[in-house]
Amino acid sequence: MTEHVIISDLHIDVKDFDFSIYNIEENLTRNIIVAGDTLTDTFNGLSIIYNMLVKLSGYFKNVFYVFGNHDFNGTKILNQQQQLIYKCNKFHSNIHILTFQKSPIIIDGVAYWGDTFWPYMNPDYCEGKEKYIGDY
Repeated sequence: MTEHVIISDLHIDVKDFDFSIYNIEENLTRNIIVAGDTLTDTFNGLSIIYNMLVKLSGYFKNVFYVFGNHDFNGTKILNQQQQLIYKCNKFHSNIHILTFQKSPIIIDGVAYWGDTFWPYMNPDYCEGKEKYIGDY
């Protein structure tokens, strides 16, 4: 059975995180799940998230990423998810973005589910309220 490392709430835009700590041989057979809030308050931080995932993809067998609510500042949730999925699918076969639309992702007999669930609020309720929700 594959071992997993789970990390979350890194907020790497306000505090550096040295991902090279994961550069150990044992991790090449493990999967890592990055469970959101990679950022704190960075507008359009997709490149920061992508670069982090690329680093981790060199250290682990598979990388699974779920957006946290803080990871969306400055963009629409579905747009950001789709952009990251496209970029990762094009260049990295071992990076998997977990979203409602793509779940489950099944690898080695294990089903991975995940999503932020924020983009599924009733649009009638949300209309005009985006300005009050910082990471809507």
